[in-house]
Formats: sequence, C-alpha cells, structure tokens
Amino acid sequence: MPDPGPILAPVTPDLPPSFPLADFLGLALETTPDGEARGRIQVGPHHLNPNGFVHGAVLFALVDTVMGHATVAALPPGEGCTTVDLHIRFHRPVTAGPVEATARIVHRGRRLLTLTGEIRDGEGRLLASATAGFFTIDLPEAE
Repeated sequence: MPDPGPILAPVTPDLPPSFPLADFLGLALETTPDGEARGRIQVGPHHLNPNGFVHGAVLFALVDTVMGHATVAALPPGEGCTTVDLHIRFHRPVTAGPVEATARIVHRGRRLLTLTGEIRDGEGRLLASATAGFFTIDLPEAE
C-alpha cells in the first residue's frame, strides 16, 4: 500500500484515535462554528484510477466521512451514527490538487438525520454533490 503522506491537519478529538481510512486518504477533518463539517485531501497517486482520475470511491468515502463527522458533532455523548443511504452525483473529474468536501444537516428526526454535501476542487469548482441519511445508534458503554 502506498504511503498516503502526511495528514494535512489533525483529526479532531471527537473521532476515534485510530481511523485507518482517514489515514490512508490523508484526510483532515474539522467542524465549523456554524455546525457544518469539512474535510480535505491532497490528491496523490494512490487516489487515482487507471485512467488518471481520482477514483469515485475516494470521493464517495470523503463525503461519507465528512457527513458522518457532521452528524457525530450534532449528537449527544453516548450516541454514534451509521450511513443509511448516500446518493452522489459526479459533475467533473479531478486529477490533482486539493479536494474539499463540506456537509451540513438539513433535517433531524428522532433517529434519522438528512444531510447534503458538496465536493469542490482547489479552484472552487463543483466536483460532486451528495445527499444522505444517517441513523443514530446508542453506543455501548465503555467498560
């Protein structure tokens, strides 16, 4: 497996200390003061498909992780979440540079949250848009 290089910024403390997917992607995550979440990767060779474009699964994982981060930030202690569904529409390919995903909660029910997300390149061009549902889960108590 190729070395993903350094993470751009530390993963925030509300995520588990070990999150191998974020490490592999080189993903930096943060929650914004207005309750949105943001994540960024610097495209490297390990993100590319055989045609030289960032693989769709990389962008999917990026926006899914950022949406999960936004959800977890809105939950009380003792609750976690899981993706129920995620629809992504790719608008343009990307081959290099920084890529940033943003996510925000647009509806919150008792157990189901609906989010929207966008992925943009370093020039601010829209690469993909997404909608998702996340289900909240009571986490087991730490022993």
